Amino acid sequence: MSVVPPHPMRRRVLAMGIGFCAAGVGHYFLGAGKAGAVWAASVIGALFAAVAAVLLGLPIAALVGVGLALAVHVATLIDLLRPRPACSASPATSRVVALVVLAFGLGEGFSTVVRGQLVEAFRIPGESMSPTLEPGDEILVSKLRRSPVRGDVVIFHTEDGEPYAKRVVAVAGDVVEMRGSAVWLNGQELPQASTAAPCPLDDRCRVLEETSGGRTYRIAVTDGSSGSDGAMAEREVPRGHLFVLGDARDWSRDSRIYGAIPVDRVVGTLEFVWWPSARFGAR
Repeated sequence: MSVVPPHPMRRRVLAMGIGFCAAGVGHYFLGAGKAGAVWAASVIGALFAAVAAVLLGLPIAALVGVGLALAVHVATLIDLLRPRPACSASPATSRVVALVVLAFGLGEGFSTVVRGQLVEAFRIPGESMSPTLEPGDEILVSKLRRSPVRGDVVIFHTEDGEPYAKRVVAVAGDVVEMRGSAVWLNGQELPQASTAAPCPLDDRCRVLEETSGGRTYRIAVTDGSSGSDGAMAEREVPRGHLFVLGDARDWSRDSRIYGAIPVDRVVGTLEFVWWPSARFGAR
């Protein structure tokens, strides 16, 4: 019985290079197409699981999904070093190149669909959403809910195309009023409670807990914001619009200045912070 010698090491190393660029294609290069398909499907499945976890607001599960995808990809490269019999009918180089190009195209298409329709990352440049979001935070935003409710933190585009992060305080048909740091919604004051939490903005700043839409979150105000300088007369939110405020109430340009924002400018709702690692999972 004849014995088919294994692939030489240089061919397996070349397959690793191909497999690094596109999981599974290196196996096809060595004539192990079925194994390559299984490895590629495993990587794609882990990435889909990570995206689903982000949409469900499960930061730990999302991290596990990304870690699993990376681990499986590394495992595919290690598997390529395993001696296996050489295939007498190795695929033509042109087919391998075409498959790599196709894999890149599918990967780019997957990335485009995820960013355009499901999840997108944004960086917080300023302090207007402190203490919820701090300057430099990298956040993940779900694009599946573009009709936010009270209490949501949304990313929206201004008229000049700049993305902003603010909290939804009132929706279409609501009547909103500001009396200092207090928000009055449809004739009722939103509950606020003092906290002992330190405020990162300045010495006169204090942190309160506000409740709206069944959610409790922290806001930052200055001691002088309880007077007439923080007042805003009653406004009714127009149809198809949202009234938004920054959580750092006295450091934010928001609907008090530029009015309610159209819902169709909303990009999505905040899911959680993914970087820096010390704030991973903050919502």
